[in-house]
Amino acid sequence: MYPFSLRNRYPARHLAEQRAGYPAGLSLLELLVTVVISTVILSVSLGVIVSQRRQHLNQQANTDTGQTLRAAMDMIGNDIRQAGEQIGAGTRLPVLSLLDGAASAPDRLVLQRKLIALELNVCSDMAAGSPTAILVADKNNPNCIYSDGDTNGVPDDVQEWTTFRCQQDDVDGCQTTTPPNCQQAGGSDRECAWAYLYDPVNGRGEFFVYAGERPNPSNADQYQVNIQTIPAQTTFANAYPAANRPKLYLLEQRQYSLSAPDAKGDRTLQLQLTDARNRVTYAVVNRLRDFQAKVLSPSGWVDQFNAGSPPFENWQATQAVEVRLQSANTGPDAPSPLQTFTSQFYPRNSNSRP
Repeated sequence: MYPFSLRNRYPARHLAEQRAGYPAGLSLLELLVTVVISTVILSVSLGVIVSQRRQHLNQQANTDTGQTLRAAMDMIGNDIRQAGEQIGAGTRLPVLSLLDGAASAPDRLVLQRKLIALELNVCSDMAAGSPTAILVADKNNPNCIYSDGDTNGVPDDVQEWTTFRCQQDDVDGCQTTTPPNCQQAGGSDRECAWAYLYDPVNGRGEFFVYAGERPNPSNADQYQVNIQTIPAQTTFANAYPAANRPKLYLLEQRQYSLSAPDAKGDRTLQLQLTDARNRVTYAVVNRLRDFQAKVLSPSGWVDQFNAGSPPFENWQATQAVEVRLQSANTGPDAPSPLQTFTSQFYPRNSNSRP
């Protein structure tokens, strides 16, 4: 039989450890104090972490939104500055058109600049439909008399158009007089170009594929440009009376607008581009909410410019174009759900009188 019971044995040992200098365990009170202090420290630390995280998300959202707006604004601004390039005071193109969106809907901005300065006259009436050629020079028509300085039988202005057309394949010189299958129609021949037919009286214009030039087979005193037919784009929607003095242009047209909103309300900035080689629509910047613009004209700021038919405002009298873009700000502490960026631009040829 043991001299001590188990109940007496362990307290004795505990007392011996205390006497020997060993630390005793934490009391319940000490444990509670420790838990409370740890909880306070952990709560403060988590609060700091959460606050820093929200600040980071806010800064990231502001940066992303700012970059989105800046990218869109830079693209639009550069094109506004170049609007009207190579267009003289006598040119009757609208050059700058602003169409105000109905009921505060996004606006639409259309900009034009000529790729070469020379224009070609339309020398005979054109009915709506599918012409294969447009008469552009006629020795017997006072409005279409042409010069042939190098006596090669080709009107000088048509010769410049020919040179430009033949450069579209990036090969020196003309490979063929009339490309049989332009690339714009799905073929492999690059020696053709998009051109623009415009009636300044009715304010109507249409693009077509300019595919070549030649003397009129039925009249040696006349010269014409040939039209490439394209499926679904083989006809002119409008008639072009010669009395309205319509002209042909080699130009670049850029149209900016916003797409329909998605489920979140975001829209895409779209660029509809037509130049000598392309006619295509690009989706250029995502996550926009609104696109508004106004023009500073001689009568003050206007929300529409050259939006009538025919357009009547003189683009060369414009003093500035103001663009306002909006994008959603997804930061958790954003002061506003939308971030707005506004800037003003000045057309390069504003108030010019070449």
